[in-house]
Order: sequence, then C-alpha cells, then structure tokens
Amino acid sequence: TQSTWGNDIMIIHYEDLLEDTRSHVRKLRDFTEFDVSDELIEDLLPRFTFKYMKENKHRLDFTQNLAWGHTHLFRKGKRGDHAHLLSDTQLSRLRERYYEVLGDQLPYYS
Repeated sequence: TQSTWGNDIMIIHYEDLLEDTRSHVRKLRDFTEFDVSDELIEDLLPRFTFKYMKENKHRLDFTQNLAWGHTHLFRKGKRGDHAHLLSDTQLSRLRERYYEVLGDQLPYYS
C-alpha cells in the first residue's frame, strides 16, 4: 500500500507479508524498480521464511547494542510479538505517531 505522499513510501504490514510473501516481494521489486526477474524471486522465496532466517541467523544478525537493549534481530516471528518488547507507554506512542503520520489511510495492526 502506498501513502498519499506520492511514490516515496511503500508500507507493507508484516501480517500481509506473512500471508502472501510472493506477491509482496514482487510489489516491492516493482516499487523500487529493481531489475529482478520473477524466476529469481521464486529462487529466493525460501530464504525469506522465518525458519530459514532463524537457521542462518549467524549470517544475518547484524544488530549490535540496539537502542532498546536487545542485541538480536530475530524474535518469534509471530504477529504481535512486539508487544512483549515494548512497554505500554512505547506502544501507545507508536500508535499515536502512526496516526500522526498516516492518519486513517491504513489500518494499524497491534
């Protein structure tokens, strides 16, 4: 889904990406205008799974001393897991900021 700011921003909800990874990767490719064939996307799709990333986290986890105190990139890969990492105040601010920036253009997933 694109915002009303023109073609600068593309928002993909994690839930939507989980539901239909293939079409969202293609939409992202089209949005960025990267020269990536459908065949390459098909070859890479298995690497976009949480299972693959978890099994290869030693190669993919580039985080170091993140601001919120965690030094790992991968959590559980479940919808709503962010609620276990953020306080009620942080979640409230996130939701507030979301609507400040996007208004009612897109549903807020909590």
